[in-house]
Amino acid sequence: MKKRCFLLIAGVLLIALLAGVLTACNDFKWGPINGADAGADVISNGGFVVRQGKHLYFINGFDSSSSVDNTFGAPFKNSIMRATIKDDGSIDESSYAVVVPKQIYSTSSKSGFAIFNGWIYYATPNNDKDRTGTPSTTNMDFMRTSLDGSITQRIITVGSRSMDYFFTPSRIVTYSNNTLTSIDFTAMKAGKSQKDGKGVTTSTLASGVTSVVYKYDPVYSASQGESVSDYILYTKGQEGAKSYKYSNLLCAVKADGSGYKVVADAEKFGGEYKISLLDAVVESDDLITIYYTKSAESTGAVVGVYCNKLDKSMTFNPETEKVLTLRAQSTIIPVSYDMGALVVDKDDSKIYYLDGASSSDDLYSEGKLVIGRTDVKVQYISNENGVYYVYYINSSNPDKLFKINLIAGSGSFMNETIVAKDITMKSDWISPEFIKDEYGLFFYYFDTDEYGYTHRVNISSFDGIKPIENGALVGVMTEADRAEKQKAEENK
Repeated sequence: MKKRCFLLIAGVLLIALLAGVLTACNDFKWGPINGADAGADVISNGGFVVRQGKHLYFINGFDSSSSVDNTFGAPFKNSIMRATIKDDGSIDESSYAVVVPKQIYSTSSKSGFAIFNGWIYYATPNNDKDRTGTPSTTNMDFMRTSLDGSITQRIITVGSRSMDYFFTPSRIVTYSNNTLTSIDFTAMKAGKSQKDGKGVTTSTLASGVTSVVYKYDPVYSASQGESVSDYILYTKGQEGAKSYKYSNLLCAVKADGSGYKVVADAEKFGGEYKISLLDAVVESDDLITIYYTKSAESTGAVVGVYCNKLDKSMTFNPETEKVLTLRAQSTIIPVSYDMGALVVDKDDSKIYYLDGASSSDDLYSEGKLVIGRTDVKVQYISNENGVYYVYYINSSNPDKLFKINLIAGSGSFMNETIVAKDITMKSDWISPEFIKDEYGLFFYYFDTDEYGYTHRVNISSFDGIKPIENGALVGVMTEADRAEKQKAEENK
């Protein structure tokens, strides 16, 4: 393990936190942890770090072990913890408190949690025993806990830990076996904890689904009106008399089943094409840009990558469709409708910038090349005072964060620059996360050399020359991990 500055946590703090764990293992009793601001805007729902008001909610380290005692109140590592952000943007280390004492984990790489209207929504392994006394290794609970930790409710237990899912203020939507399912918890009584999911109902939003995209609001406000992020976009085959057609349909629906609409069909796509959604980006409450491929009826082969913009009416205008490239590509990193996207080229695995101004083969030239290496994963594209930069890491054993201009000749980082080093990142579960707020741009990650605990780097403190060394621990280690870390450092 590399040498680091060892962060000492005050003994009183750690004892208090562990005392809460030891005394709260009975049913769903926990808290209250005062000070939450349920009315504040929420930033970055759907990841492992969520900002609301002056509080940071985060998963306190990664632990996927099936041997974890997931009895409510037992987990400390991998629980959801809360910290207070001070007026200078730093974290008040005396404010750490476990709000959700459960193991937050599923095998899906989209296993984040979300905060809506005073509740934290999350998924956790269900280890209940069957009639033979054997604990489940496949079941998963969807749950919610009030922001002060005092009320926890099991919404529903599902039979898979690998399904994709996302949370909305009134429903949980899952995607599994080509089916979108809506789980309605609006009839649950909010005033007390419960385990049985009383009042919860499920319904099928769509079957025969072939691709789907859903994006959380970058900033969610409880008082906001209708938004493009209210809609789930998906593709499915033609039905009824047209079921023999090669082309498919692009559809939209809200989590409660309302607002269903066929957004585009063969006529709007310009022929008998089959499309597949790749990604999307919410640009405002009234604008979402979708990215997709088209496959030709004659060969079944992908004939290009496209994007188009939709407003809250979910109206697809063929005239605003942009061709990004006529090559078959499957890995893209969205920027915006106006700016286009990055594409990982299937032929040379290098990363190119395609703005949609042209679709010819000369796009894959030095002038459009952004990253010439083939061993990287793009993590984030940042708009910094009107100039766009790309942040990326090594795809295997990542220990550095890099930065480079999105557009050649535009910006201060023409060549690859190391922003931070000695930050061993876990990148095969929930992706490392960027949160931009009034204090700057912060990079959060699980540090594999630091026992999987959450760390962060203040990217805004980068001077453009000297890399930031190591990240700062966000959260509290268990006594066992602290002791092991101290022993390892003493033996160096």
